[in-house]
Amino acid sequence: MTKMALNRYEVTYTPHCVGDFQIEVFQDNIPIDDKPYIVHAFDINKVMVYDFPSSSIVDSATYFISK
Repeated sequence: MTKMALNRYEVTYTPHCVGDFQIEVFQDNIPIDDKPYIVHAFDINKVMVYDFPSSSIVDSATYFISK
């Protein structure tokens, strides 16, 4: 966990296996959100990306197709 600013932290997690995960975030044992975050972990050796844009803007959404 890295403190980014007042009341703002960055947390990273690297899953060790492929699958769907639910991540719950707590502060002082109190959930900060009503629902868990759903994360999909993939095998990077099996992901194929198509129609990736030739350019994108930092801090904006970028869309592409993966299989």
